[in-house]
Amino acid sequence: MAPLEVSHGEAIFQQGDPPEQVYFVSEGQLECEYDPKLDSRAKKRRPSGEAVVGRDGKPRVVATLGPGDHFGETAMLEARKARNLTVRCVTASCVLRAMSMARFSEILRQRPELHFTVQRAAQMRTNQRIRNVVASAADEDLRVVSFAPGETIFRQGDPSDSFYVLESGEVEMSLVPASEEDEPSAPVPVRTCTAGETFGASGLLPGDNVRRNTATALEPTVLRIIPHARFDSLVRHDSLMAAALRRVATDVSGPSREAAAGSSAAAAEPARRHK
Repeated sequence: MAPLEVSHGEAIFQQGDPPEQVYFVSEGQLECEYDPKLDSRAKKRRPSGEAVVGRDGKPRVVATLGPGDHFGETAMLEARKARNLTVRCVTASCVLRAMSMARFSEILRQRPELHFTVQRAAQMRTNQRIRNVVASAADEDLRVVSFAPGETIFRQGDPSDSFYVLESGEVEMSLVPASEEDEPSAPVPVRTCTAGETFGASGLLPGDNVRRNTATALEPTVLRIIPHARFDSLVRHDSLMAAALRRVATDVSGPSREAAAGSSAAAAEPARRHK
């Protein structure tokens, strides 16, 4: 990959542009700008020096990137046809390396462990954006609740009405897979959440109003709780956050029921062999 050098104020790509490459930052600092008024349906491309402005006349910065970071891959992961952010160099110059989407996709297919790492990085960026929304409501009376080790936060099948930000501690998400046998299946751990992460997105999207898994505190845990109705009002006019919520609602709970069922069967197989 040949180095690509851009100057201060120059945009690598604009919100609404078609996604063509993935970028890796070698030098400099970049900011990711988002304007809620612009979305993937924007047809008109703007000159690379022209800033995207928000309703207050200023770009809204949702993330900062530096050496070692990569960006541009979420369009591929989500099969989007347009960029949902503008990325702009904010230092004297920035040095990047670019790779075509087709080549990057091929590498991920060949290396599943890298695919997982890339998805995880995208998920952490989503968590940070969600935390920024939470911070905007910090002056309101959001409930903070503590849980002791082993205490259940919610159970699979419970009504889903709140979203959680993990302030401290550790939470295990587990799933009881569907079983054709009379005896109920044992819970299968699917994910562990640590401080700074979010969970509880089931119920934020239409037709998804029950918990798909069980959340249990593994150690002394403090959670910030946001009712879904309040969270919805914060992101109603933010298509970037709406897309982030779709990712969280489908990915944050871990494997699908089918995958969990496979894990349960695999775990049970050694026990059957030793009977």
